[in-house]
Amino acid sequence: MLIPVPLHSRRLRQRGFNQSQLIAKGIAAQCAISVRTDLCIRQRNTPSQRGLDRSLRRKNLLDAFHIPHKQQSELRNKHVALVDDVVTTTSTANNLASLLKSHGAQTVDVYCIARVDSPNF
Repeated sequence: MLIPVPLHSRRLRQRGFNQSQLIAKGIAAQCAISVRTDLCIRQRNTPSQRGLDRSLRRKNLLDAFHIPHKQQSELRNKHVALVDDVVTTTSTANNLASLLKSHGAQTVDVYCIARVDSPNF
């Protein structure tokens, strides 16, 4: 299954779309894989990661994501692909992968459109 990096509901209302979800839907259409937007939610409206170094990004994401109790069993022994638009320090991907694995996902891959490799992070 594909799980797009979730936006907080407030940010989603402001932006009008979740870019990771749009990417996931494009992949799903080509590969016949389900997109699950209900398995992981962003429970805390974190500030933008833009401009933060690796340490601050990690702190910014503490307790940001949550897997609803009723959805947890759906992750057991599943191969999950986390979909993000840009991966910079891997803080978001690592945080979400750890959360998904702690709730039973067997394998978590990360699919992204761009990978920023900068010595500033």
